[in-house]
Amino acid sequence: MASSDCRRPVMVVVAGAPGSGKSVLFPVHRTGFDHFNFHERCAELNDGSRVALPAEARTRARREHARFIAEHVRYRRSFAVESNLVEDATLRHARVASRNGFITRLIYLRAADVETLIERVHKRSLGGGAVLCPEQVAELYRGSIEKLDEASAVFDSVTIFDNSHRPTPTTSRPRGERAHAYLTAGLNAFESGRFDEAVDAFRQAIFLDRELADAYQHLGLAYERLGNWHLARHVFFELARLRPDDPATYFQLGMACFEIHSWKEAAEAFRDVLALRPTDAEALQRLGVCYNATGEPEKAVPFLLRAMSAKLSELRPGDASSQLHLALACCDLSAWPEARSVFEEIRRIRNSEANGEVKGVV
Repeated sequence: MASSDCRRPVMVVVAGAPGSGKSVLFPVHRTGFDHFNFHERCAELNDGSRVALPAEARTRARREHARFIAEHVRYRRSFAVESNLVEDATLRHARVASRNGFITRLIYLRAADVETLIERVHKRSLGGGAVLCPEQVAELYRGSIEKLDEASAVFDSVTIFDNSHRPTPTTSRPRGERAHAYLTAGLNAFESGRFDEAVDAFRQAIFLDRELADAYQHLGLAYERLGNWHLARHVFFELARLRPDDPATYFQLGMACFEIHSWKEAAEAFRDVLALRPTDAEALQRLGVCYNATGEPEKAVPFLLRAMSAKLSELRPGDASSQLHLALACCDLSAWPEARSVFEEIRRIRNSEANGEVKGVV
């Protein structure tokens, strides 16, 4: 019997609700078998980011996942996959594999309560993990536990691990006080240019107090300094939830989206800025660029012209160099009346100079 089992292919499923510790404690790539991690594949299809996954990435990864399992079952090759037992066809695949001579093994990780999972998922999301709201985590937790009984009747062996451990605070101070202590430490690190250290401190502050808006703001800024615009975008999305009437927050969100060429999201954020601050020249200009990037020049031109007008009113009277750039931009847009107005302003500046020269104008 033992020798016969050794020749049989093996299907290993590491399962559990989000935050249960599947990838940390039992990563499928360490099983020694061919493996497929759905969430890692989604991130690969999204430039390495698990934040704001497009629907097409999930769809493609789901097809590849199903094809991976079907081919391994068909050709009787051992393999390992992850599952939450709720959103995929894991049990159906296990039944087919069993009929095809596989030994099916389920490794299931669970926690004593859903709050533990919610905290883990939230903290993980700030480091670039998948973003799930508490209601989603709770729903998947309940669904996964309900499926476990059915899975026990399908798999040849089921091993359940309790991963309920929650870190014990190293101090008896209230959570809010400790959150502000981490925030202060993060700000000190940020001001000193130690951005990785600042990120760790801000994330810990948010873990202790999810409503600490200053920690979100500076975490996003730290990610910007590190060039990680994907994570900055996610953090500023969270900050907008806490500061829904703050135009600066929407502008930071727009810039993060702008840097990764997520034009539609950037445009939406800049529109939010303008709803609160209609004459913001930088938001007007960026929104125009976004419309240009999405092939909508007819929408872009009015915003670019408004940006030029706003910038013109902000310029110092003698700043002829900036005036010249505005005039040339107007020419590029074929906005001839506006261009003429700016050139006339440049001529006025030049005439007002005693020596007839203005720095920056040739």
